[in-house]
Amino acid sequence: MLASSGIPTFRHPFFNSATELTAEPIPEYEVERLLAEPIAVGTTPSSVFNIESLLPSGAKNPDFDASSQPPVDRKGQDPYRGILFDYFLRGDDFVPLVEKVDLGFAWGKDANSLKLKTWPFTILLQGDKDEDVDKDVGVSVRENLGARSMLLMAEGQGHRFGRTNFLEDDFPGVEEIKLALRTLTIAVTGGLDEGSVGNDS
Repeated sequence: MLASSGIPTFRHPFFNSATELTAEPIPEYEVERLLAEPIAVGTTPSSVFNIESLLPSGAKNPDFDASSQPPVDRKGQDPYRGILFDYFLRGDDFVPLVEKVDLGFAWGKDANSLKLKTWPFTILLQGDKDEDVDKDVGVSVRENLGARSMLLMAEGQGHRFGRTNFLEDDFPGVEEIKLALRTLTIAVTGGLDEGSVGNDS
């Protein structure tokens, strides 16, 4: 399993401490329409992907210049669903929303747990300067899962770092991403056993 957004669970105190990421509270009228809509998945337009960056084969288009593209104004999207993250975070609403499916990872402390023994090897990838998600979320999951996990912290990187880059590019954090992908490949092909991979960079 690969968690690259910094949110492998909402059961961490970060999501239950009325954390404020916005300078002012988000007024109810800004979210009431979003809250009234049916739950939706995968409908928000991408803020970073441009189809022109790929060739028909799926390979990187060497002629594509990302710097020549106008920036996408996500907050100008209607509706801008990203505002719900800040709204739910400030109101401590995440656990009530997901508590039936998100049990956290405290169970991983029991080394004899059958659940732990059958849990997939988990790779946690995050920037150590993530301003949206406390980096201790990944640290605590790593501590609970122990040898069944790997934590990669990209130095000086923020939330969802590398999202506009290709693996062929030279950018800060690319080595952590490549290591995460190599480890994931080994894990899903069954070639990974406990202790065969180093942890915490």
